[in-house]
Amino acid sequence: MLGKKDFTIVGGALLAGALQLGATANAQLTHYVPFEAGYTPGADLNGAGGQDLGFGGNVWFDGAPAGEGSSVVEGSLAANGVDTLGNSATTPSGFNLAYYTFNTNPFTGNGDPEDRLQPGVHWVSFIAQTSTEADFGGLSLVKFFGPEVLYIGKVGGNGGTAWGIDPGGDQQAAGGDCNQPTFLVAKLTIGPAANDDLVELYVNPDPGMMPPASPDLSYPFNEDPNDNRGIDEIRIGGQNGAFAVDEIRIGATYADVAPGTPIDDCIADLDGNGILDLSDINAFVSAFTTQGSAADLDGNGIWDLNDINAFVAAFVAGCP
Repeated sequence: MLGKKDFTIVGGALLAGALQLGATANAQLTHYVPFEAGYTPGADLNGAGGQDLGFGGNVWFDGAPAGEGSSVVEGSLAANGVDTLGNSATTPSGFNLAYYTFNTNPFTGNGDPEDRLQPGVHWVSFIAQTSTEADFGGLSLVKFFGPEVLYIGKVGGNGGTAWGIDPGGDQQAAGGDCNQPTFLVAKLTIGPAANDDLVELYVNPDPGMMPPASPDLSYPFNEDPNDNRGIDEIRIGGQNGAFAVDEIRIGATYADVAPGTPIDDCIADLDGNGILDLSDINAFVSAFTTQGSAADLDGNGIWDLNDINAFVAAFVAGCP
């Protein structure tokens, strides 16, 4: 078995190799709604916000009369060890849709091309809860003053309990129980043309550096760039049952949108034998050089220094 000193030497060699392969940009969180600054517990969600990352001073809009729409709730939704800040939001039990528009530059207007989710990989996460009786309850990715592109939430209508997606009238169930606070993570791979997009949904995955080996659901969707618009708005909503939501995040990697304490801390044990040794290092090196999923520890589809640093840190920390 290798000691920490031995592994430091190996880790340095891995880092050097990654530099030769070419490093890429660091990961980043692009949009974040913790329902904290700019939100008052007990008040309407309509008009709240204005200080969230990626929204450029915009506020929520639901068009409902005061006291009848979505509202801010004191206290977070707890799901699977995900980090939270304190407040959450809920839609009323009847029907309500609340919109929040991206704006990366507060000095420009809404709907600008730079505000859209560009072709590439984007991770979206949030904590959600609704009820069996609800017709639906979830978060949608939409185009500013345009159509819904992808719905992530409860599917199956009244009587259903599963979380899933709806990419334009084609509901797909992934599993889970909508009656319980659930951590939902979606990996969006947006292509440059029409009908070349993919969503991979994870239901209640462990937070941390890397996603599970396989998603609970993988399905195509269509973010058509030919209409000169792109995804630049989120919408929460529900019908015939309140929909609670918290910690909405959009980022470049799984680690960006899944902060918290993972249940399985031994991510460096790649052979699963409970021992960290040379076989794990060899497995990582092999996966890294062949771009295997086992070495993409931040789940962004890029094999770079972030993955090597994560593996080194996990190896040195050891198994619990």
